[in-house]
Amino acid sequence: MKIVPGLYAIDDWRYNVVGISNDTETGERCVLSQHLSGGGRNTTFFLVPFDQFVLGMGKDQRMLQEWNAPRIIESADYRFHDVAPGLYGHFKSKASAYNVIGPALNIKTGERFVAYQPLYGEHRYRLRHRLLTMFCERVEKPEYNYSGTRFFLLDQYPEPHIAAEYQD
Repeated sequence: MKIVPGLYAIDDWRYNVVGISNDTETGERCVLSQHLSGGGRNTTFFLVPFDQFVLGMGKDQRMLQEWNAPRIIESADYRFHDVAPGLYGHFKSKASAYNVIGPALNIKTGERFVAYQPLYGEHRYRLRHRLLTMFCERVEKPEYNYSGTRFFLLDQYPEPHIAAEYQD
């Protein structure tokens, strides 16, 4: 089953499906979504295991509107989260850059992740997620002459967004 970006509903709940995201370590596919409350404001990003999302389709869950590209609906205040939306670098390469969308909670495991898009290479613009602890951990890499966090902020965005050339 193909899951496309759009506005979905289950009972009285509404949520925006941003797209399909893969875990960088395990490869697990999840649906990255924003759960919407009254007035259309999101509370946070969530990761729903793909199979669990598909099981809900056709039962209580239904699509209300399809988007022609992934979108983020009015974001919450991300200034107080562990990882702010923005452009990030990685310690291994000055050429690697990442569009960080923001923190995301896996609804099955309760683990906290960071949702992002690599802006280079084979997986350019595709949605990915990595455990928050791994994203923020300090690394000591003498072979790179580096001591600091695995990922580091280059430019903070006022709002999270999807990179313009998104691919799925």
